[in-house]
Amino acid sequence: MQLAERTRLLDAARLAARAAGQVVREGFQQPRGVGVHHKGEIDLVTDTDRRSEQVVREVLSQHTSLPILGEEEGMQGEPADVMWVIDPIDGTTNFVQRLPHFAVSIGVWAHGKALLGVVYDVMRDEMFATDGTTAWLNDTPLPTLHAASLEDALLGSGFSYDRRTNPDNNFDLWEAFISRCRCGRRMGSAALDLAWVAAGRLDGYWEANLKPWDFCAGVAIAEVVGARCTTYSGQALALRNSTMVCAPGELHTTMLKMIREFRRFPLYD
Repeated sequence: MQLAERTRLLDAARLAARAAGQVVREGFQQPRGVGVHHKGEIDLVTDTDRRSEQVVREVLSQHTSLPILGEEEGMQGEPADVMWVIDPIDGTTNFVQRLPHFAVSIGVWAHGKALLGVVYDVMRDEMFATDGTTAWLNDTPLPTLHAASLEDALLGSGFSYDRRTNPDNNFDLWEAFISRCRCGRRMGSAALDLAWVAAGRLDGYWEANLKPWDFCAGVAIAEVVGARCTTYSGQALALRNSTMVCAPGELHTTMLKMIREFRRFPLYD
């Protein structure tokens, strides 16, 4: 895809993210618990999630004809080689708790890879973005990443919604990594974790059972500045539920080795 077309798509994504961000900010001002529903035992969705996704879809459809895959409304249009992948609020539990750490994530998946997108940190008004060539935080280009050693690394991770019932719950790897790295963080938004790796705020990140809308935009941003984003077994990501390791250079290699050594369950992609 030519740069001019990527720029056009990125401009549409920025517009959609800011429009959705306004919806999300308004929802954040409501009393806690208003408009909150359960998708599972501990998996939440809010009326604001749904309104945010509607706004994103409306803006993107005004500017492009690409099909859209979203967390709340599923697939709009027929799946194609180039498509939007969106999460209207990545970090819904944080949003419900009025913990101001969540993002609108809008990515383009093209020909088998994450190509471009935005991760918009609504409450900090920070827009992480890439056109597939350069990555930015707001208007400032992000520099190329340099790998930390595992001992000096600040790592991010997360735990899936079925962790109460699924023995493959990431506790084994959390124990292994946290005892060997400088420190670990579990902040509740995979999209922001990936964007923060791109910005150098986290040195690396791992998690299992991520959905495509969790990782598409963040992977595109992180890879442009030199992070490697693969499955636990080191394979290229696909547009499906996936394991994830994201880090630059030798740290990525070290994290994969750690996962092979300490994971108590068979690897899957």
